[in-house]
Amino acid sequence: GGGVPGPGDIFRNRIDPERRKLALKINNGSDRTEASVLAGLRWLRANQKPDGSWDGPNPAVTGLATLAFLGHGETADSPEFGRTISSGLHYLRTCVPANGNLGNMYHQGIVGIALAEGLELTGAPVLREPLERVIHVIVEAQNTPKKSAQDKWGWRYTPTHDTSDLSVSGWQIMALKSARHAGVPIADEVFDHAADYVWNQYGSGGFGYSGPGATAAMTGVGVLCEIFLGHGKDRRLDKALDLLNGVKIDWDAGGPGFYLY
Repeated sequence: GGGVPGPGDIFRNRIDPERRKLALKINNGSDRTEASVLAGLRWLRANQKPDGSWDGPNPAVTGLATLAFLGHGETADSPEFGRTISSGLHYLRTCVPANGNLGNMYHQGIVGIALAEGLELTGAPVLREPLERVIHVIVEAQNTPKKSAQDKWGWRYTPTHDTSDLSVSGWQIMALKSARHAGVPIADEVFDHAADYVWNQYGSGGFGYSGPGATAAMTGVGVLCEIFLGHGKDRRLDKALDLLNGVKIDWDAGGPGFYLY
């Protein structure tokens, strides 16, 4: 928990041209990969709706699309995508109700990540208050009573659900991490409790969906979350990474969706 970094510029590789160039080289990026990313962003821009959304009834879709632009280091000042980013973030901001509860915890987490990264990258002060409302609901939902020891400190489909699963919980942990980076105050115990929940899903060298197990998709989530939560050096993750390393991915075979997860 205390290992989760605080506010600071964690996105310099995205927005500093020289650091970006170096990061691309270190991570085997190329002109070809950049061209693919730009083609995807241009497709998203062409399919954005006039109100700034990509799928009006589902703010999570708009959150994911907006994150694609933010991931490329685009801001409101970007010559090609500035208007796209601005309208996407405006739409997300207006989606957050007064009580911060978006009703569906997938929406809650993904919108939270997008608002947090948007705040960090653009510095737009109008994003802070809706982000804080979203995060407040996530923190409160972690303390839902009547959860079993297995489910305690996790999240499920709604803020008041009395069970938890690692899929939903992973999005909330990412939102909490991003919000703290953006300067939203979050108690260390929130992260400590989240780490305890994730470890409760560890078993057989991997992570399970709603209990100890070792599915490829949830093992990816579990490893990522524990790294975010400051436990990247824990030896249990070595076995989990061995499991993931053994997964054979064949895109042409139309395999299971966990490839994307």
